Amino acid sequence: MTLRKSSIEADVTRVVEGQSYIATRQLVDSEPERELLEEMLDRNKPPYPMVDGINGVHYLLKTPFRYPPLRYGSRFGTTEAMGIFYGSLEIETALCEVAYMRFKFLSDSEADLRPSTIRHTSFAVSVNTTNGLNLTTPEWHEQKHEISSPVTYKFSQSIGKQARESEIEVLLYYSARTIKDEVNAAIFSPEVFIGKRIKHMQHWDAYVDYHNITFMKDASKDKFIFSLEQYLINKALPRCE
Repeated sequence: MTLRKSSIEADVTRVVEGQSYIATRQLVDSEPERELLEEMLDRNKPPYPMVDGINGVHYLLKTPFRYPPLRYGSRFGTTEAMGIFYGSLEIETALCEVAYMRFKFLSDSEADLRPSTIRHTSFAVSVNTTNGLNLTTPEWHEQKHEISSPVTYKFSQSIGKQARESEIEVLLYYSARTIKDEVNAAIFSPEVFIGKRIKHMQHWDAYVDYHNITFMKDASKDKFIFSLEQYLINKALPRCE
C-alpha cells in the first residue's frame, strides 16, 4: 500500500469535557493557590512525550499526546503507539463523535443513570503540513468502509502504523459516526499546530438521557441533537475492537 503525501491546511475542532478551572478554584482562596494546586495535580499525570514541537504548545493541544490509547487502541493508533490528537473539520461532526462516546458510556454502565447535564468545551486549532494523507480522495473510495468501519479498527490501524513509518503528520478521513460523509482529522505530530495556540473556544451544555443528547451553546440559539438510533447497527450500539 503506497501512501501518497499531500499538503493539508485546515482548522481542526475538538470537543472535551468542561475544563476544571471552576472545580479547582472553589478549593482555594486565591488564584496563585489555584495555579499551585493545578501544578500539583499535573505532576501526578503521565509525562508529556519528548517529541519535536511539544514545547510551548497549549495544554489542550498537547494533552492527547501524553496518554496511552484505550484498551483496543484508537482509529489509527495501536495500544503501543503514542497518543493521537483527534478532531473534526466541523463542530457538528465533533459533537456527533462525543455523543457516540456518551451513549457508549451509558450503555456500558450498570448503574441506573438519570438524565443529566454535562459541560463541554470546544476549541479549534489551525494546522498546516506538507506531510499529510487525505483518505477522503477518490483513490481511497474502495477502502472507505474499512477505514471508517464502525465495528473494527483493524484496517485503519494498519494504515496508521504505515503513516507513522512514513512520517505522516496529519491524516484526514471520514467519520464512522455521522449520517453524511463528514471529515475528521488525526494529528500525529504537534509540529503542525500553527502558533501552538487554540482559538474559537466555546462552551456547550449537553443534556443527556438514554435516547437523545442535545448540545446547546452558551448565550446562543445554536443547538445540535443526536439520537441513539442514528448510531445503532442491527439494533445495537457498535463498538470498535
